[in-house]
Amino acid sequence: MYGIRKPYRRILFTALTAAACIVLLILFSNRMSSSARAQQAEQIRQAVLRAAVNCYATEGFYPPDLQYIIDHYGILVDSGAFIVSYDAYADNLLPDIRVLERGKG
Repeated sequence: MYGIRKPYRRILFTALTAAACIVLLILFSNRMSSSARAQQAEQIRQAVLRAAVNCYATEGFYPPDLQYIIDHYGILVDSGAFIVSYDAYADNLLPDIRVLERGKG
């Protein structure tokens, strides 16, 4: 009877090991995806900031809103994935630029 149970233990051990590997792979994949999204958000923020500073250097004022940057400086924002907060206080003060990932609380 002990000989019959031993193969089941091996199968159970193999199945549990495979399940644990799959769970770890999914967790690792989610972490990498989250890290990539955070990096993409920072790249968008840096691009908007560079465009605003470029506008100030060439035109003498910071853009009044994000749409001005999109229209005149060719910045593309994936509005389905990110929200760009662009708060311009005056045309001679650097605006506050924040990029938030949609669906994150």
